[in-house]
Formats: sequence, C-alpha cells, structure tokens
Amino acid sequence: MKTEEFVNRLLYSGESVRELLTQYFQERNPNFYPEEVNIDDEQSSVSKVGTLTLEDNAVVHFYCVQLNEILSERTSKKRQYEIAKRILSREFADAGIFFFYDDNRNFRISLVYKEYYGVREKYSHYKRFTFFLSKDKPYKTFVLQMEKNNWRKLSDIKKAFSV
Repeated sequence: MKTEEFVNRLLYSGESVRELLTQYFQERNPNFYPEEVNIDDEQSSVSKVGTLTLEDNAVVHFYCVQLNEILSERTSKKRQYEIAKRILSREFADAGIFFFYDDNRNFRISLVYKEYYGVREKYSHYKRFTFFLSKDKPYKTFVLQMEKNNWRKLSDIKKAFSV
C-alpha cells in the first residue's frame, strides 16, 4: 500500500489502527514482525503493533497509543514523549515509532530513539522527529518522507523523521 493510501485510510476509514499499521509496515520491510501486545499505562491505551530488526541490528518497536484527550498540533507533545520514553525504557529496543491518536483520528507520529554513551542511554529530543496528521491539515511532507525511506537502517528512519 502506498503511503498516501495508508494515511487516507488512517484518517477517514475507521479501520483498526493496529491492522493498518501492521499491513503498511509489513509491505515496507519484510523483516517487520507483527505482534499484539497490550501494555499497561495509566494515561492511555497502548498496544505494541510489531518489531522491525534493521540491517544495522537496531531494533525498532511500533506502538499505537489511543489518548483520552483531544490531540492537536500543539497539545501535549511533551506528555506524549514522556509516555513514549517510559514505554521504551521497559522494552529491549533502540527506538520506537509511536502513533498517538484520539477519538477524532488525529495522529501524532513520533520517533523516539536511544543514543548510547557507554552504559548510559539518552533519548532523542521531544520537539523533533514527529509528524502531525489531521483531516483538516495537509500531510504531503509525511507522505514524501515515508515514500523516500527504505526502512533498512535506523539512520534512514531518523532522516525521514528529521524535517
């Protein structure tokens, strides 16, 4: 499925977010391993959708996170980042791609990754590596960046999210 079709189905179809994510990422990289794992979080409904092991041996987990609040371009970016960081800290993964969404099917898609300094870990900054998708906003940049991405290395994914 092309990225534009994926986005249209995410925003307008009412289909399961988890199923759309699984289908899209399986087609993007054959190493995507779908999973259905519900994760306990007191602030939102979190599901692990799958895992992708990349050519550089980085492990990326994919999550859909249904929020209990209205999502807008400016709301709660820091709070959502903290949710992502908390989840990622409990998982054996180098990065996570989080699809935060609300009941109106507004989406914030965020890449959160770990940088290693010896035995210490530092997380990417919350103001970067994120896209906002909404029915009333254009999403051309997201489509172009995802279509260019070959989903082979973590550096490629970082580049796609770095706009």
